[in-house]
This record gives sequence, structure tokens and C-alpha cells, in this order.
Amino acid sequence: MTIITDKTTLSLQCGDKCSFCGDRLYHPYLEWHATPANDDADGFNIICICKECCCKYAKGLRADLIQIQAIAELAALYPSFTLIRDTQQGRAQRLARLQEAEERDHGVSYTKFLW
Repeated sequence: MTIITDKTTLSLQCGDKCSFCGDRLYHPYLEWHATPANDDADGFNIICICKECCCKYAKGLRADLIQIQAIAELAALYPSFTLIRDTQQGRAQRLARLQEAEERDHGVSYTKFLW
């Protein structure tokens, strides 16, 4: 990751547009170089983010990245489970639907793996 702060560090390797909003890039902006997933691939995936989008999405993007990391770590610990993030209300509704299905299917347990 590089923060382009002025013309002396001007890079614009991703063109002159923000990868999020498409507006023209002005200083400062963020230029993030993601290495390819395939080691045999050439180059980088480059994302440029203007200062306005950095400010607008900083909290949400950071939170989303942390959440994905946590889900990946939990999935590695519990590979046979499907991990779902939900609100209390959403979980209650899903549980009610599963309980209805259990009654309909005469004793088949769909809720035994819910925590």
C-alpha cells in the first residue's frame, strides 16, 4: 500500500480514476497493490482510492475485512459448519422456520447444530 501525498510520489498506476467512485484522483489518495492469488501470474491488482472514498468507507471496509478474517478463522476450526452472521431477529425467524420444518418432517432435527 502506498499513500500518494504529492506530485513527487505521483504514480497513477491504476489510471487517474478512483476504483470506488470513478472520480478523478487528486492528492492524497491511496494506491493498494494486491499480489495475485496465483504465484505464476504477472503483476499486481491495483486499487486506487480517492481521499473522499477513504474517509467515507474507512470504518465499514475495515470492519468488513476484520469480519471476513474472523469468519475464515472460524471456518478453519469448524469446517463442517456453515457460518452465518445475523441479527437476533433474523436468527429467531430462521429458528422458527427450522422448527416448522422439523414438525412437518416428523422428528428430523434441523436445529441440533444451532448454537
